[in-house]
Amino acid sequence: MSATGGRMHSGIGSGLLLAWATVASAAIHFDVTPMVAVGDVSTAEFQGANPDEKLVEARFAITTFLRPGDDKQPVEVIYYFESPEQTMQVVDYSPKTSLDTPIAGNVGVETQQEKNTNYGVTGGLQYGNVGKLEGTVNGGVKNTSSFHYDLLPPMQLVSASGTMSLGSGAYFKLRTTARTSLEGAREFVLVLRVPRSWRGDVMRIICQSTCQKSGGFRSLDDAKQCGAGSFLVPMYLDGDELAKWSARQFLQAQRRLLEAANAQGQEIARRRHSSVFHEIGSSLSLVPPRIPAEWLTEVVQRPARGTAGAYERYLPQDVRNAAAKYQEAKRHLDLLARATQP
Repeated sequence: MSATGGRMHSGIGSGLLLAWATVASAAIHFDVTPMVAVGDVSTAEFQGANPDEKLVEARFAITTFLRPGDDKQPVEVIYYFESPEQTMQVVDYSPKTSLDTPIAGNVGVETQQEKNTNYGVTGGLQYGNVGKLEGTVNGGVKNTSSFHYDLLPPMQLVSASGTMSLGSGAYFKLRTTARTSLEGAREFVLVLRVPRSWRGDVMRIICQSTCQKSGGFRSLDDAKQCGAGSFLVPMYLDGDELAKWSARQFLQAQRRLLEAANAQGQEIARRRHSSVFHEIGSSLSLVPPRIPAEWLTEVVQRPARGTAGAYERYLPQDVRNAAAKYQEAKRHLDLLARATQP
């Protein structure tokens, strides 16, 4: 996994069947568009300079929602978009980095300056040997001047975005403000550079959120992670029925794999160790478990041309079958991405 800044979990979140990695007890949950149709947006100028490539535009809708009754409020959410096989290059994206301010209009500044000038005269009269009379006369002049000017209001970061993984991915960082909320659905647009005969592919989307308790001072210094999710979203060229069928097959194979893993969770946990002694040795890091804790993440993230892990022979038969069909569906999409007929 590339720069995601966090560790994924192998559990299956309730209500997020297509997310192979979620934090089950998280305050923030995520959902994504299950599959995406992309359009060819190549310009004549681009085609003339790059006859073997084209530009496609993909629009992803991601929903962020707060678990009811939770006292945490999101202060920052980061979305990572990655091409698992690095078969796509990001050339443009939206939304862009933006700033905002809670202040309406400019900030007026007024300064005042005062200048005081004092003078005094002291004198006395002597009356022989009788006595002496003295007196003082004071006076002053006060000058006041004022200056008024406007300053632009201080700005704060609302969203930041850019490319990552040598241009094969992009990230979007959103922060809450007094006038914006991180909850709800948002659209993210990627313009991708692909081979001319590209017909379909898979996009990995990783979501992470940080929260603070409601009513607290919103500072990222003491905010803590409160939700994460990972998704593999199939993509197909709009109008290509075979590519659309391949994307749907991938989606169904992914769903069956996660359903099988969920149904056989207890049996898989039992098969992780061959005996009580093996379990004790595994807990002491003396021997590895037969089935690693992150087995589902490994299966889902495995490259399309990757080989099955040795641990898979210990999985229940229906889970092994579902994993094999999932890998076959992923390979089918990979062939479409590499401009090879399946």
